[in-house]
Amino acid sequence: MKNTLLALKITLIQIILFTSFSLSAQCIIDGVTAEITACEGDVFDVSINFDFDNTSDQFTIAGNGNNYGTFNYSELPIVLNTLQADCQTEYEFVVTDVNNNDCSDFVVLGTVCCEGVCDIVSIESTDELICVEGFIIADWFILGENISEVGFDIYINNDFYLFVEYNETNIYDFDIENPGTEFFTFKACDNDNPDCCYTLELMNPCFEDNVCTIGEIFVDITDCVENEFGIIINFEYANTSDQFTVAGNGVSYGTFSYSDLPITIDG
Repeated sequence: MKNTLLALKITLIQIILFTSFSLSAQCIIDGVTAEITACEGDVFDVSINFDFDNTSDQFTIAGNGNNYGTFNYSELPIVLNTLQADCQTEYEFVVTDVNNNDCSDFVVLGTVCCEGVCDIVSIESTDELICVEGFIIADWFILGENISEVGFDIYINNDFYLFVEYNETNIYDFDIENPGTEFFTFKACDNDNPDCCYTLELMNPCFEDNVCTIGEIFVDITDCVENEFGIIINFEYANTSDQFTVAGNGVSYGTFSYSDLPITIDG
């Protein structure tokens, strides 16, 4: 009787050990994800990733009747390129270990449609620009393709000016405070696509002939001798006095006549 009980205990221990070993050695592929990384026109790219344990060295990706290839687990995540975004195919991706067909998992991505590239086609003022009490008065026609239809960020001389909500008529009524320059840049960018912009350079109807202006400054460096160098300064100007000063870094470099341009400041 004791021998029988002992044999039974040994058998149970063997079963437990065998079961534990089998479970720990089970091939696992789980949590497959499919993330679209690029989508333009009628094609898209998708990144496949998942968790795995006790697998072989390689796996396959298949789906929708296509075999996308055999890959090493060390290459994860895998990017599949230029799949057709036809807005009809229900995309699914099945990942299977090459040595164990039962070691598998899948993900359903669904249909894929790509929006076209955002493009602001044109900006025009509907009437001639006029100046009224220091403001440029006009209605603006802004036409875009594949825009977010949220609205546009307006920049004057590259500084943010205001946000205007999208209008199906494409006509936007707002005034621009005198930017103070003879010419100014008008830029509109799609609010959700900051790289989707269109820029105009326009004459400022509020600009007065007697406004003092100093334009873009040009600086060239002279030869560097014994750790010292000089700089040559030049710029455009209009309606100024006879002289100007140059300063920087807490240093005043002096007062000069406009007729002396370009000037050289030695180190």
